[in-house]
Amino acid sequence: MQTLRSLAALGLVLGEPGVVAAEFTVTVRELRVRQGEIVAKGQIAAIVSSQTVTETIARLSAGLATRQARRGELNIRSKVVDGLLALAQNRQKIATGARQTLETALSN
Repeated sequence: MQTLRSLAALGLVLGEPGVVAAEFTVTVRELRVRQGEIVAKGQIAAIVSSQTVTETIARLSAGLATRQARRGELNIRSKVVDGLLALAQNRQKIATGARQTLETALSN
């Protein structure tokens, strides 16, 4: 029988080697190693799932999508404002020129 020499996991390794505690409640879906089997660094020992993590990912993904949509709207509005600003600056030049022409005509 081979013994477990080390175990790397996201969680907390308790008292005896091979016991892993996750930071959240999980359901073990599949075990890919047997008790006493030597595992390599990075080897997947188990497949787990968590309703809490799934719900958190869904909530955060929805929030991200909302913020990305809002960012897109703000980018469009920014481009519209930039276009209107350029138009307003052009109209200001025209109005300034017309005023100067009028003032010149009235002073003669």
